[in-house]
Amino acid sequence: EPEESDRLRLWLASARAFGQLRSSPSDVVPELVALLDDPRARVRAAAAEALTGFGPAAADAIAVLEQAAEDQYLTVQLRAKEALAAIRDD
Repeated sequence: EPEESDRLRLWLASARAFGQLRSSPSDVVPELVALLDDPRARVRAAAAEALTGFGPAAADAIAVLEQAAEDQYLTVQLRAKEALAAIRDD
């Protein structure tokens, strides 16, 4: 079984890959939104970063990203704010 660090790398790579699949936001955005509730800050930050790539097509993620913008970890906050700016086309 993979070690915890290997699983974390896999989660991060998956979140980033989801963000690169811009052709199907209706399938991918809900999965990334779910990752924003992950207990690991790095996974939450990667999910928010991936949502940035969808721009306005990720509008369904706004409420959860607004919560993530108040996360206890600065990296998550910054990535969530970047995603919100991209979605809102600021």
